[in-house]
Amino acid sequence: MVKCEKSPIPPESLAIEKQKGRNGSYKKPDVVEQLAKDFSNKCYICELKDISDPQVEHLVPHHNGRDIDDMFDWDNLFFSCPHCNGLKNKQEYEGKIIDCCKDDPEVHLHCLYDKGNVSIHNKDEDEKSVLTAKLVDKAFNASNSGIRIYASQHRMDKLQHEISLFFDTLSKYQKLPSEGLRNRMRLLLSRKSAFASFKRDYIRDNLEKYENLLVFLQ
Repeated sequence: MVKCEKSPIPPESLAIEKQKGRNGSYKKPDVVEQLAKDFSNKCYICELKDISDPQVEHLVPHHNGRDIDDMFDWDNLFFSCPHCNGLKNKQEYEGKIIDCCKDDPEVHLHCLYDKGNVSIHNKDEDEKSVLTAKLVDKAFNASNSGIRIYASQHRMDKLQHEISLFFDTLSKYQKLPSEGLRNRMRLLLSRKSAFASFKRDYIRDNLEKYENLLVFLQ
């Protein structure tokens, strides 16, 4: 999970649909399109990119339309994959997940990929940090059903591919820091890239070797 910059102006349909109450829709095309753009077309929880079946997720649940304000609040709408949206749909997470549009998750979480294993740790003991770390970890390690095992493995496979590409480019850049490779590293370490938190934390964990890349994490 990384910091995202959400457009300050809500899509027009939200105000119109809110007037319809529980019968209104918070996922009209203008909402979905703006969320996809603001979240770089990736799930805000697991950072899987180019989601084919995105969902409009509520950071704070609207309880089947009983909380109309939360249901149509632009600040409460997030871009998610079905896997993570399903995992988050538990009372323990209600109102206790980091708002990545207002707070920087990289300050609170450490994301590690090592030899086919993912581990997410909270850097502090704030309740939101602890529960967000637990949720992101489950996105890659859920094993309580066949579907979730499959979905978690799919994300693990995509992450492994991205990390392999990252390490290959990193090795080439360290040997021959050409302008082209420098631009490629900038893109790979951008918050908009797939699984950015893992790559950015790898650089932070190895600053003695990659201090010259710290500028790309700003």
